[in-house]
Amino acid sequence: DGGAITGVAPKSKIAAVKVGDEFGDFLQTDVSKAIDWCVNSSQQYNISIISLSFKTLNYANEFTCSLFTPTIGSSIKDATDSGIIVVAGSGNQNLTDQFAAPACLKEVISVGASDDNDQFWNYNSFGEDGTNRNNNLDLLAPGVSITSTNNDGGYAISSGTSFSAPHIAGAAA
Repeated sequence: DGGAITGVAPKSKIAAVKVGDEFGDFLQTDVSKAIDWCVNSSQQYNISIISLSFKTLNYANEFTCSLFTPTIGSSIKDATDSGIIVVAGSGNQNLTDQFAAPACLKEVISVGASDDNDQFWNYNSFGEDGTNRNNNLDLLAPGVSITSTNNDGGYAISSGTSFSAPHIAGAAA
């Protein structure tokens, strides 16, 4: 588009790894294989950061997280042991005691969404959607009305922690 929109780290290179099918469905083993590919390809493609943003039905705290993420957790530990930073969105259910897995893992930088007032993102006055958080949330990043690319080759505006995590990955780059 001629550079009308610039990301957080415009000089960074991105190795995009798709794990979901055309409906966005995936298995933990798919994510684990993608993380393993990043670790095994880190030298060739200079991969130093992995940003994870995907919908999950697994929510946990720091004590129960490993129960929901045995496969992904092992791959993430391998990544961080290799010096790769792993960032993940905390989820969008407005939970105050749990995160979306794998953001709940101690090896992961968990990222919540903030609004334009630097407050926790809360989608509506009923508290039905918003950033998941507890005392272990690592960082907040912009996550409201973020312009991003869409599957049609254009742009769309959306909100949530899946838009916050890449801000932190970009800052780390």
